[in-house]
Amino acid sequence: SASAADRSDAAARASASATCLSSASPYATATSRASDASAAADASWFAASVARRSKSPRLAAAAAEAGATHVALADSQSTMTPGAFGDLTRRVVDAVGDEVIVAAHAHNQMGLALANSISAVGNGARQVEGCLLGLGDAGGNLATEQFLAYASREKVAPDPLFPACATAARLAPATALAAEVAAIARFAAGENQPIVGERAFKVTTGVHQNNLINYESTGFDPARAGRAWEVALNRHSSRRAFKDALRAAAPDADAALEDALWAWLKLSNEPVDEDTLRKTADELRRAWVSLVDGGVLLVPTTVGYTLAALPRGVARMDAVKGRPEGKAHGVLGVPKVYAAIFGRAPPPALPPYLCMGFLSRRVLSPQKVPASCRSDAGVGVWLNGGPVWSYLATCAWDELGELLVGSSAPRAPAIPRARASLRTLSTRIYARSSTSWTSGTGATRSSRRTDAGARRRCSTSTAVRSAGKVAAWSTP
Repeated sequence: SASAADRSDAAARASASATCLSSASPYATATSRASDASAAADASWFAASVARRSKSPRLAAAAAEAGATHVALADSQSTMTPGAFGDLTRRVVDAVGDEVIVAAHAHNQMGLALANSISAVGNGARQVEGCLLGLGDAGGNLATEQFLAYASREKVAPDPLFPACATAARLAPATALAAEVAAIARFAAGENQPIVGERAFKVTTGVHQNNLINYESTGFDPARAGRAWEVALNRHSSRRAFKDALRAAAPDADAALEDALWAWLKLSNEPVDEDTLRKTADELRRAWVSLVDGGVLLVPTTVGYTLAALPRGVARMDAVKGRPEGKAHGVLGVPKVYAAIFGRAPPPALPPYLCMGFLSRRVLSPQKVPASCRSDAGVGVWLNGGPVWSYLATCAWDELGELLVGSSAPRAPAIPRARASLRTLSTRIYARSSTSWTSGTGATRSSRRTDAGARRRCSTSTAVRSAGKVAAWSTP
């Protein structure tokens, strides 16, 4: 659907993006060879389809004697390996002599177009044919931008094949032009396609993220192609890459917040960008402020949701739940809290993500346990509740010397336990909750409820700081 002017302009600029293999030899793309009339006037081309490769040197020599100045070797069916293609190129170069330029034309059905072209250059070829994005029949041709990128690598051992190339200066324009060609041709580059693919320079796993941090150079700077490395945080990221991202998103994060966000990241199924990391850090802090103000939180755990409050907010929590007076609450704990109450460390091998409760009459510091958490049966401490619970419990203990008190959030009777979410909770909890605060990997949102169930939008800060009301937080 492109106009003739668009096609002509693209072809002209493709021709202009051609670079050199040496100071004396031309490098041309397939489009530039077709569009450059002056080059065609100066050169006589010879190409032949040869069933047996052993005949190629003899035929090439005959063509040279007849006046051909260029001989092109085409692996049109992509059947040759780099070793075989290099060997054939060397034999043809030896047969035609220095006066004839040997060109390599590689196809990519087996993914060897770049390797075969490099092998050909290493064995005497002085011209390589390619096309932006690897466009072409039969698996496509050599991708011009990939060859330019290889020839312009930096901070590696100098490659004697490319002693006088100016490929670095030409790579970025060629990459930009490739995007235009893709639009004109309606060609969708694969997301992992080298140089131009969406994920070509995206690193998502810890080992590759650490490589970017640990090594001064990766051998190729994507800025040469007008691109940049992108570190995508996700559950497979390294702790070091996470800390670098957190330093940018929340530079004043303390150790407790860092641990909570790291645990949260490990539970996230989708990539997490810097903005989401920043918002989640802010939401955790606001949740803590709400508790200090006497508020009650509906906290996500590894087994559903639980109501949580500091001792100062227990009466409000009981009112929200409609809990019988005098029934003991549980302690939402972390290992240091468990050790302080029971005088010993928790079991060393708790199953991951399994919330477990421990009940004992032997309590080391009963004065640390509020009356609402003591009963004739002893004191109950729960562990492995997830990153939100662990952060709030750590802040309560480290900053105030207090315990985080919990009370289960009843589910609607008809909802299966395995499908727990905010919507599966007892309608009684929602009816008594004047504020609902939710956060996911997208934008933060909140809603205020009236007793009649009507909703209206409100700010997160208003929602979470409403002392005496329930804040429901649904981040994993």
